[in-house]
Amino acid sequence: MKTYEEFERREADVARAREELRLSRIKGHAVVGAVVFAALQFAFGVVSLRLEGALIGAAVGAPLGAVAGWWISSRHLDLAGGALTGGLLVAAVDLAWGACSSDGLSVARAVGALGAGLLAGGIPGIFVAYHCQQDRC
Repeated sequence: MKTYEEFERREADVARAREELRLSRIKGHAVVGAVVFAALQFAFGVVSLRLEGALIGAAVGAPLGAVAGWWISSRHLDLAGGALTGGLLVAAVDLAWGACSSDGLSVARAVGALGAGLLAGGIPGIFVAYHCQQDRC
């Protein structure tokens, strides 16, 4: 016959194991985000025939992807939320990059950076959100 203390200890062990599993999934999704963002930013740079753009895109895409993967996974976002999260992160970096450039940031450049950022970050954001949804089966 089980005592109440044994039952409480078992429930605490189950809760601790569930929390560890949740945290390991979030970390895994951050890694997936880093890989997907870096790979797609590298591909965008290669398509534009700029090797330095491809390398910079991969270097900037990896940490952005890790943040996006963590955010998407921890907030349980759907595909639209993943696209918006990834897009806004990349757009923010594009806007900051444009503001720091020697030409300054004009309205046309800001709108272009926002559109390009939403596209360049939205696509990998959808992939990461899809991966998170499939992992929760």
